[in-house]
Amino acid sequence: MAAKNSLRLVYPQWQGGNSPLYHFGSQLLNFLAPPTKGPVEVVGVETPEEAKEYEVKDKIFAKDQILVQHNNAKAAIAKHDPDSLVILGGDCSMDLVPFSYLLQKYDDLAILWVDAHPDIMTAEHYQNSHAHVLGNLMGHGDKDLVKLVPKVVPHEKVIYAGLQKTSDFETEFIKKYNIKHANDKELAENSDVIIKYLKETGAKHVAIHLDLDVLDPTLYRDLLPCSTISSHVWDEVPFGKMKLAEVSRLLNDVSKVVEIVGLGIAEHHPYDAYNLRNLLSSLPLIGEPETNTFKAV
Repeated sequence: MAAKNSLRLVYPQWQGGNSPLYHFGSQLLNFLAPPTKGPVEVVGVETPEEAKEYEVKDKIFAKDQILVQHNNAKAAIAKHDPDSLVILGGDCSMDLVPFSYLLQKYDDLAILWVDAHPDIMTAEHYQNSHAHVLGNLMGHGDKDLVKLVPKVVPHEKVIYAGLQKTSDFETEFIKKYNIKHANDKELAENSDVIIKYLKETGAKHVAIHLDLDVLDPTLYRDLLPCSTISSHVWDEVPFGKMKLAEVSRLLNDVSKVVEIVGLGIAEHHPYDAYNLRNLLSSLPLIGEPETNTFKAV
């Protein structure tokens, strides 16, 4: 099932995760994605090259710039009034405005959050807003970000897929609001549990957030934890454990029982492609080695 008027939104926001590589990741996703017959909008964001020293405001990194970019996304969507949206990011916060638009368009909208992490923290827990976004869509967190969601999603219409170990705060939040969830083991053989949960919502439309970090980083490398940073930095961060084929099967199974009107693909962190690009720029004849010294990330 596919909505007839679809907009592809390329949203290379990186400030929400404070990682410039998300910007390149969004551009590369757009290059890799199949051609679309519908319109494409590229949301204006301040690039890593243009970036200044961002302030932490209200305990949120680069809050003012993020709000500007969210409003740019809102304007880009409004130009088309689409029935469905594909969002190519970018850090996870890029789905805030597109999903808010869909919540206003479809009264029964459910949200399927395919992610290793629940993204319900607030500025009191963490300053990067990519970890706040689903909480904002449910009406929790920073007032200026929540203001961008005039119609919040009911907790009972939120479902997690691929969720890993959660913090004490996250565990209590999920329990308090009785948010349905399934981990990678429950989805290894089939998608039945997610289909069951979706049917229980009564929704006929769903927006899907696919954070690529739901994938196992030992099998797929274009993820934040696969950097050259010392491994101890990630000791407290749960990694995804799903396989590419499992994610493909899950989303296609969902499409057979409910209409997918939103698909956001986030947190593409293409280290190898970025390093190769930097290598090419540093080589004689093809690049400009005088001004480009190779440095791996």
